Amino acid sequence: MLTRRRARLERWIVEEKPQEEEIAQINALSDLALELVFSFLDVEHIVVASQVCTRWRDICSSRRLWTSRRVPYGYPIKAESLRVVRLLRRQHGVPPYCKIMVARGNSPLALFLENGDKLVIFTPSSLMVLLCLRHLIKDNVFSLDLCVGNLLTDFEALVVWETIASKPHLVALNIIMRSCSALLRTNYKWLRRGSLCAFSMSFGDVSDDSDDSDSDSDDGHLEEAVALPVRSLLQVHRHQLLRLDVEPESQQPLLDVRPRSLRVLTAVVLPSLVNVVKPLKYLSSLFLISKRSAPRQQSYEVLSKILSMRKIRRTLELLDISLALDVSTPHSEALLSLLSDFERLESVALRGVCRALSDPDRGPEALKTLWSGLRSVRRLTVEEEPSMFPLHALLPRTVDGGTVDPLVRVPAQLSHLVLGNVKASWQLCDAKWLQQLRRVMDAAPKLHVLLQGKCLEVPQRRGPTSIYVLRHGGMEHRQEPARIEMGRPEYIAIYPHPCSHTCQDCQNFAEQKKGCVKMYIGDLCEPKQG
Repeated sequence: MLTRRRARLERWIVEEKPQEEEIAQINALSDLALELVFSFLDVEHIVVASQVCTRWRDICSSRRLWTSRRVPYGYPIKAESLRVVRLLRRQHGVPPYCKIMVARGNSPLALFLENGDKLVIFTPSSLMVLLCLRHLIKDNVFSLDLCVGNLLTDFEALVVWETIASKPHLVALNIIMRSCSALLRTNYKWLRRGSLCAFSMSFGDVSDDSDDSDSDSDDGHLEEAVALPVRSLLQVHRHQLLRLDVEPESQQPLLDVRPRSLRVLTAVVLPSLVNVVKPLKYLSSLFLISKRSAPRQQSYEVLSKILSMRKIRRTLELLDISLALDVSTPHSEALLSLLSDFERLESVALRGVCRALSDPDRGPEALKTLWSGLRSVRRLTVEEEPSMFPLHALLPRTVDGGTVDPLVRVPAQLSHLVLGNVKASWQLCDAKWLQQLRRVMDAAPKLHVLLQGKCLEVPQRRGPTSIYVLRHGGMEHRQEPARIEMGRPEYIAIYPHPCSHTCQDCQNFAEQKKGCVKMYIGDLCEPKQG
C-alpha cells in the first residue's frame, strides 16, 4: 500500500534526479544545413551518405551540391574507367543530369556543369567513350555531344553508332570530329526511328595523336565521300527533324534528304542549297556560312536567290550570314536591299556582306537602304570597323544654313546593335565618333550598343594585387590597392542609362561575353555643351 509519506519520498527522488543532457543529432538540421555539411565531402563519401536514408538520398542528389564538382579520375585507365562509370550510373546519390558530353582530352576528367544538368567527361581512352555511351545515357538524357576526333578505330566507330541508335530517348545529337574520322568511314544503316529532332555535325580542331600527313591524305578522299551513317540517320528521321546543322562543305550532299519540317538550318553557301531551302515552309532560323575557297560571285548569286524567296521572307525570324571573303561594294548594296520587307525578322547578323557600310561615299545610302526595311528587327550585328560605321547619317544635317532631318532614323524596334569583329577590329574610335554615338543614343533611348574588338579605350579597374619585395635580405609581402587604368577590352557594352539600372532590353545583352566591360554612354563622353 502506497502511503503518503512513501509517495512524497518518491516525488522528491524524481525531482532531485539529474536530467540527462539532450544529445544533438544531425537529423535535427534543416535540409540546407545538411547540404552545406555534405558539400565538404568528396564524391565517394557523398554516394555513401546517400545510402543512409531517403532524406539523405534526396539531399545528396541535389543539383546545387554537384554543380562544378569534379569526379576523381586518373590512371590506370581501364580500372578508373570502370570505377567512374559505376559511380555515375547510380540512380540515387548522383544528380539526374539530362545532358552529357563526351570529349577527347589529354587528362581524364569528369565534372558537372549547368547547375548539375550537364555531365562532361574528358578522356584519352576509347574504352571510356564506349562505356559512357553504353551506361551513362539514361532514359532522362535527351542531349548528347560527342567530340572524339580520331580516337576511335573502325570497329569502335561501328559500336558507337549502334549504341547511339539503341538510345530511343535522345532528342539532340551533336558530333564534332576530324575529317578523317572513323565515324565517317563506317558503313552503318539506321534500322529504326527514335526521338531525334536536332542533329549537328562539324569538323573541329580536336587534339589527336595521329599524323597530320594521314589526315591530309584522307581529306582528298572524303571530299567526294559522304558519311553513310549520317545519311541513314537523316533519312530515317527526316519527317521529325526540326534542326539540322551541317557545316563541313564535303558533307553538304546530306541536305538532299530535305526534311520538310525544319525550323533551324545551318549550311554552306553552295548552288545546291537553293533547292534545299525552296520546299521548307516553316524555316525560322537560317545560318549561312562560306569558306575561303568559295568564289565571291557564286556566294552573291546563291544569297540573292535565297533572300528573294517568298517563303523565306514570310517565315524567317533569325538570319545569320557569315562569309569568309567580303563581297564587292555593289554586291553588298544589292544584298542589303534584299533584307527589307521581312515580315517576322527579329535578329540579323552580317559578316562579309557589309562592305558598302564602310565606304565613305556609299555608306549613308547603304545604311538607309538597310534600316528602312528592318521594321521588326530587335538585334543587328554588323562585323565591320565601328569607326567606319556611318553614324553621321543618323544625325540632323545642315543644308543651306538650315537644319534638316537625318538621312535615316534608328528603327523603333531596334534595341541591340553589335559592331565590330573581335579578331579584326583594331582601329581606335575617336572622341568625335563617341559624341556622334551619344547623340544617336539620345535620339533612340532604348538602343544598347556592343563593341567587339579592341577599338575603344575605357577606364578599367585593376587590382588589388599582391607583390613580394626583397628587403633586408628577406621577402616582404605588400598588397597594392586597386587602381584605375586605361585599357582596350575586347567587348564593351554601352548602355543608354547608368549601369546600376536595368531595363527590359538589358536582359541577355552581353551577358555571355567573357570579360565584357559595361559603360554608360554619359561616362564615356563629356557633357554636351548647351
